[in-house]
Amino acid sequence: MNQTPIAVMSFNRPRYLREVLDSLLAQTELDNRSVYLFQDNAVSPHTGARFAEDKDVAACVALFREKFPTGTVVLAEHNLGIARNFLRAEELLFQTLGNDGCYFFEDDMVLSPHYLTMMDRLHAFAQTTDRIGYFAAFGALMAPLQKQRERAKTVTRLSYHWAFGLTRRHWTDLRAWLDAYYKFGEGRDYKHRNRREIVEHYRALGAPLMGANQDVMKQIGTCMLRRVSINTVACFGKYIGAEGLHFTQETYDRHGFERTELYPEPVELDFPTAETLEQMHAKETKIRWDRFSTVRARDARRALRTN
Repeated sequence: MNQTPIAVMSFNRPRYLREVLDSLLAQTELDNRSVYLFQDNAVSPHTGARFAEDKDVAACVALFREKFPTGTVVLAEHNLGIARNFLRAEELLFQTLGNDGCYFFEDDMVLSPHYLTMMDRLHAFAQTTDRIGYFAAFGALMAPLQKQRERAKTVTRLSYHWAFGLTRRHWTDLRAWLDAYYKFGEGRDYKHRNRREIVEHYRALGAPLMGANQDVMKQIGTCMLRRVSINTVACFGKYIGAEGLHFTQETYDRHGFERTELYPEPVELDFPTAETLEQMHAKETKIRWDRFSTVRARDARRALRTN
């Protein structure tokens, strides 16, 4: 039996959380894993600002206790924001409890019954090499099922940190790289973090950084540590987050997430060789620097027009 623990990250969307928890209960390889709910709270300790309704926070906790009566609820005393909520989950699971790996699910990805099966296969591969950062199995969300079948065994680049797995080895190294990021955010609400200070610090270290949200920081940090984050092509998850921090119903519809077709059975993957991983890292680095150069050029043009 696989004992890799599961962390469910939650805030104020009980309607979405119910779907995610039901899909987690339907896993064919749930086994006796420890399942944790890391529930953020509603009110800022810094400003007193309210970011959620108490009833929604309570509903999320009640849902988890209903679905996973033996699971562990870790309720924040006050609002942490997404970066700090993830950090406390990582510190508990990797640092305090000493797990070699963990799977993290937010409240906006409904899982195929085979999601954990695929994650266990990816995790086993990640333990054989020090070149893997994050891994996930939600796949090519927009690819029709026939296209997925043509490349079902392929392992490819991970674009979003959704429904992902992480090893303690990578978390430990990345946590050190992110130390300044967390320090810059101390005493501030997540939405009020000093983006300019963060960007200037990490650009001085040679990072092609354009934003300061926690996902971007972890993606860039993984690349700077010369690691690759991987995903399946076969699709084992469906994104449902039409309303949230980064999406509205309009942007959700425009991306076409509703049309996702789930792959019907587990797949034996063709894992990348050391040479392929090096090529994937080179490609990822180029993508990051190309985007950085494009944004810098755009900002320079805007500055000229303003002046």
